[in-house]
Amino acid sequence: MPELTKHGNNNNNMISSIISGDQELSLPLIKADDAVKAVEALWLKKWWRVTHFLGFFIGGMTFIFGTLCYYFPKWTDGAFDAAFLYTLGSVGFLYVDLLEFFTFTDDGWMRANIAMSAVGSTFYVIGSVGFFPAIFNASMTCGLVGFIVGSACIGASQTWKILRLSREEGGINTSTQVGVEGGAMIGGYSFLAGTAMFASGKPLEGAWFEAILAIWLVGSFGFTIGSIFVWYRHFMMGV
Repeated sequence: MPELTKHGNNNNNMISSIISGDQELSLPLIKADDAVKAVEALWLKKWWRVTHFLGFFIGGMTFIFGTLCYYFPKWTDGAFDAAFLYTLGSVGFLYVDLLEFFTFTDDGWMRANIAMSAVGSTFYVIGSVGFFPAIFNASMTCGLVGFIVGSACIGASQTWKILRLSREEGGINTSTQVGVEGGAMIGGYSFLAGTAMFASGKPLEGAWFEAILAIWLVGSFGFTIGSIFVWYRHFMMGV
């Protein structure tokens, strides 16, 4: 007897048994609770990726526009708007660091590395608030110390991350992650150099001030480029 016919008869017998109640139907079922949890996990992953990217991207872009405000010294509200944009961006950076800190909890050294970035972002928030005219005109200490310490922490933290990545296998996963961390590293060191020049005591005018702003712009674009790599990893690579 051909195999196909045998299988057909067996199937018919099984169906007849199920209908008559002689055999129970055993099919893989998904419980309602498991389905809800699966949907929640999917949305959590999407929410995590979207907000992780946005926090980084908003941080970079607001730093760009915040720096551009200083190119218009006659703009009455320029200094206030710059401080507001820097503060918004710094909060975005801090959100990204805290999101990572409370997500990647298995590796202690990785967590310590992320914590260093979070400390740097916290000082960025302090420094940004210190650049509001009401505070800055009274004392430059808050703004300058906040950005110098914050930039040093971020630069060192990103260098550490890249050194950790250098021990991993190559490929697009590692290279794009280096793009993320490298962009932020350029941002941190650029703001460290620019703010140190700002605090040097030289008059903030002419070529000297333009050089400071140019270095801050390099750093701002570094942060933004890092966020573009985050976008690529999350939404193109699914990482």
